Amino acid sequence: MCLQWCHVTRQIIDNDHPCTHCAPDARFGKTREGCATCRHIRGKTCALSAMPLPEERTCCHHNVEPTPAGRLVLGEEHVSMHVLRTHRARDLVDLFWLVESAPEPKVIGPGMIEVELEDLATPFIYGIPASEWD
Repeated sequence: MCLQWCHVTRQIIDNDHPCTHCAPDARFGKTREGCATCRHIRGKTCALSAMPLPEERTCCHHNVEPTPAGRLVLGEEHVSMHVLRTHRARDLVDLFWLVESAPEPKVIGPGMIEVELEDLATPFIYGIPASEWD
């Protein structure tokens, strides 16, 4: 289980679980937009995910503005209840301590942490569990 940063919703997600907490317009709103018209395309690679283009040649992060690299200050608004329930975590801090592959967070206040964006897992295709990647 890997925690990732979703550049679309600006939330922590888990690549082993589908993003069912996202509204359908966030998950499927870009299905008519193809990789060929996306700002992130770099040959046969997605520059946002640093992975090969999806077989479907579309994803939910089409032309999204990426979060700048560096330290993320995260609070409860940066994680959905769905992700917390999936891991039986009380809050965001607890989530980072429960998920074995998560980077060690720096707790900066009640329910608030700092982590390096680059220490989070890199999404291949948002909203699709790792087990379903082609």
